[in-house]
Amino acid sequence: SILNFTAGEVPREDTDIMISESFAEVLEVNVGDTLVLLANNRDGYLRDDLLVISGIFKTSGLGQFLIPIGYLNFDHGKTITGLHTDEFTEILINFENLENLDTNQTQLETALQQVDSSLRIANWSETSPLMNSVVKLWVNLGHLIKFIFIIFSFLIVINIVIMMTNNRK
Repeated sequence: SILNFTAGEVPREDTDIMISESFAEVLEVNVGDTLVLLANNRDGYLRDDLLVISGIFKTSGLGQFLIPIGYLNFDHGKTITGLHTDEFTEILINFENLENLDTNQTQLETALQQVDSSLRIANWSETSPLMNSVVKLWVNLGHLIKFIFIIFSFLIVINIVIMMTNNRK
């Protein structure tokens, strides 16, 4: 449920890129089209490259706020951005829902460790405590709004029932 593919596949070659569905709509491109990537690397130089769109995916959950995004092969992305051997990039992953969060996180960590055992895995509470607090507050406010709406709806139903019984008397 992390990425919902609509077409194509994960980048396998250095010249592949996978982009979000909303980004593909803005650029008016499809799988197999070629993009020119311009990026400022770490040293302040402009780097360009031709990339073939290997896949398009749909974002859901908090990922909807990260539209226009794309994914490159990690080593190629490191080369384009000019990262040194001791520097790394972050990969942000969110789940579609919070059910079975511990199980999903454990499965994801196991899969990532099989890919590369040197990867450092951390959750948002460790890497972005402020963002994590904002998201928790947002979720809790959503529950509060649902609760208020249910009480309000219940009061309306009770008032309708009382009005109907009084009207019959």
